[in-house]
Amino acid sequence: MDQSMFLNVVRRYLWLFVAATVVASLTTLFLLNGQPRVYEAKTRLLVGPTVDNPSPDLNALRIGSQLMQTYADLVTTRPFLEAINNKLEQKVNLEALGAMIETKQNADTRILTIIIRNRDPKEAVVIANAAAQSLVEMSPSKDNTTELLRTQMRDQSHQLEQIITNAETSIQDLEAKLVTLGDAPQQSTEGAPSTLDQQTLIIKQLTDERGRLSDALRTLATIYQVLLDTNTNQLQIIEPAGAVFPVNQNLSLRVTAAALAALLLVMSIVFAYEYFDDTIRVPGDFTRAVRVPLLSTIGKHDRLDSSGRGRVVTSAQPTSQAANSYRTVAAKLLFSIGKSMPYTYLLSSVGSQSEDDTAMATANLGVAFAQAGNRVVLVDAQFHNPVLTKLFEANGKAGLSDLLENKSSQLKLMPVKDMSNVQLLPAGMAPEKWPGAMLNSANVARLVEELQQVADIVLVAGPPISGFAESLALASHVNGVILTARYGETHSKMINDVVESLSGLNVQLAGVIFEQNPSPSPKSKAPKASGPIEKSNIPEQISK
Repeated sequence: MDQSMFLNVVRRYLWLFVAATVVASLTTLFLLNGQPRVYEAKTRLLVGPTVDNPSPDLNALRIGSQLMQTYADLVTTRPFLEAINNKLEQKVNLEALGAMIETKQNADTRILTIIIRNRDPKEAVVIANAAAQSLVEMSPSKDNTTELLRTQMRDQSHQLEQIITNAETSIQDLEAKLVTLGDAPQQSTEGAPSTLDQQTLIIKQLTDERGRLSDALRTLATIYQVLLDTNTNQLQIIEPAGAVFPVNQNLSLRVTAAALAALLLVMSIVFAYEYFDDTIRVPGDFTRAVRVPLLSTIGKHDRLDSSGRGRVVTSAQPTSQAANSYRTVAAKLLFSIGKSMPYTYLLSSVGSQSEDDTAMATANLGVAFAQAGNRVVLVDAQFHNPVLTKLFEANGKAGLSDLLENKSSQLKLMPVKDMSNVQLLPAGMAPEKWPGAMLNSANVARLVEELQQVADIVLVAGPPISGFAESLALASHVNGVILTARYGETHSKMINDVVESLSGLNVQLAGVIFEQNPSPSPKSKAPKASGPIEKSNIPEQISK
């Protein structure tokens, strides 16, 4: 779809695009404002090593980040929801409870946030805290045996620290005594230990104390290492739920999103319809889809009288744009004819358009030719609905059918009142034969020759070309065919099928006249064709 087609579609359906956008916006706004207020409560937990560890292990931190996803998935399980429900005084349906819960993860900080949304702010806080407590209880953080053992080890470390302190003090005292004995003179008293014996005893005591100190230090180091080892798989509530906040509905954003979604949906439907629909609505559609020239588009004009000359715009409103369009068509055709006059054209509508359109185009084009100084004969071959005959009040008079069925041998043309140089051959009495067979007879060729002897231009108004085979029969006896159609009611496939049919008969197609005015009288619809014109539907005499 090129740019011009795109803009044309937008112009034609702009009202629909605006309406869809407005309706979607107002509907969304109404529905959101009608919803009850929802409140949000949050509780935050730390996954992995606690922050009071002086030497955090990087591998433990990494494992804690991975465990956070596991705990986030655990929140959605039925056992977890049942654990929360067991802590609530007022039980909640598990499906409704699961719909309230949402988790957010921060892998960088290892903080897992549990969010509860509820219409009751107090209930939201209670459920959030119950969820955090249930999650902690499902983790190894609440292993009582492990916690008791670590407490006992802390007490033992305090005892060892006291033993080490006492041992260090004792060693210092013993070393001081040893130094004092070394400086004292060697003397021996009867019955008392000698200085050497005293030094030996102190050295032995000093050795024992140092051994005791070494054992204590070694044991304390082991305990410290155990206490410093990180428990990776643990949970800690760092911020219980307290304050609640109303959930931001993002009203403007959601209304805008609804409007855009409706606009895109309607545009998708419209452009898909336009892509697959081959209805010709504007001149640009015709030039892109049809392989025949567009003679003119008859623009809208003022309302015409209901009968006679007043229904012919070229006579009733000669200065109108529509009248000028018909004169333009006549000028184009005269230029293409050149010195080939006299010339006969068959005018026929495409598809199921009204025969009234063809008759009015025939009358207006006849006046335009006459105004250019040509002698014109209008022939009404619409036996099913003789619009031209009715228009110029020639009902009941002998005409085309009488000549073709040999009921009359003399060509009698009726001058059209107030239209100089224009004569009419009425449809005549209702034919007894099938019109297709009658129009395929040798009498048609002879009649066309007679008409061309008294006229420069012969215009034959025929029935819809894709609805009646007699139009194809007539087409084989004229110099050219002019198609009439209406914008919005004609499909490009219709015209292309007609073009193929006429091309198979070696009939020259002069072009198409498009009508934009409403029919001045109730439409007399021709029967719809059952499908594209096939050669099997064309009389054998024509197809040859």
